[in-house]
Amino acid sequence: QTTMTISQKGGVYRIVNVAQPEKFYIGSTHDLDNRYRGHFQALERGKHTNSLLQYAWYCFPGMLTFEPLVICGTIEARLIEQRLLNQFRPYYNLSSVAGGTRHKKSVCILCNEPGLAVVNSGKSVVCRSCSSTWTNAPIASLIDAATLEG
Repeated sequence: QTTMTISQKGGVYRIVNVAQPEKFYIGSTHDLDNRYRGHFQALERGKHTNSLLQYAWYCFPGMLTFEPLVICGTIEARLIEQRLLNQFRPYYNLSSVAGGTRHKKSVCILCNEPGLAVVNSGKSVVCRSCSSTWTNAPIASLIDAATLEG
């Protein structure tokens, strides 16, 4: 009989901003260890597909934590994830559907409105809704040009 470690198991997890614990992300996976590494490697490289998590990474260095919530199989994990998405409507989830799309129009982390634009030859990002600006940060590279307003 083979014993599985937690890193070989799937389940439901959340990524919490400990500086603002009411803001979190809910996800599910077939391999919690690989999903943890995937999220945090992408964040460290400034290449995460979730612009809200990436902004939080820059604004609150070292304050995002990965917390397994339930250890279970993939199908059960998706059902639990959907139940949690419906119940909590997590701030950092870009989709309201478990396993849903990773892409959504980029939104500002301060006003939660769309309208981000890369300016200054790609060195800055400005929000057209609240006029917040991030300068000389690698966040400009994470915003997909297709999601920006013209």
